[in-house]
Amino acid sequence: MTWITDNTGTRWVPVPEKKRRKPGQPRRFANINVGDQIMLKPNKSWYRGIPTYFLVTDLWFDPVAGQDDPVKGQMVGFAQIKPDGELAGKCSTPIRGLASQQYEYADIDYVALCKQRLVAMDAKTVVGIGHGRVIRQRPKLPGHSL
Repeated sequence: MTWITDNTGTRWVPVPEKKRRKPGQPRRFANINVGDQIMLKPNKSWYRGIPTYFLVTDLWFDPVAGQDDPVKGQMVGFAQIKPDGELAGKCSTPIRGLASQQYEYADIDYVALCKQRLVAMDAKTVVGIGHGRVIRQRPKLPGHSL
């Protein structure tokens, strides 16, 4: 209520309440857990469209970010999975931010793939790309002349 004084006198006027929007909900990653793998696919305009894979390492609630909206305070920590299966540095973002930053659930188990690749390289059943250097160093034969 507010007092208004004008040429008709003084009166109380009710102040209308602002309509509040419902807070956003994390839809795609609502059920994310520690140990899940997510991936970030590059834009179509990039030269190589190789996705980057991440492992979810932490889930927590940030009371500062979530003091007005509890969904906004739900945070996720993740680390990039290197080709040898080790984890690189950690990053963090709100759970709602994963979808807006183009993250998706991983389409393959990248950690298992890295372990299989290391076992195969130790057993010499898979040759690394460095073997191409040996092929390029072969003596070159002259081509046909027309």
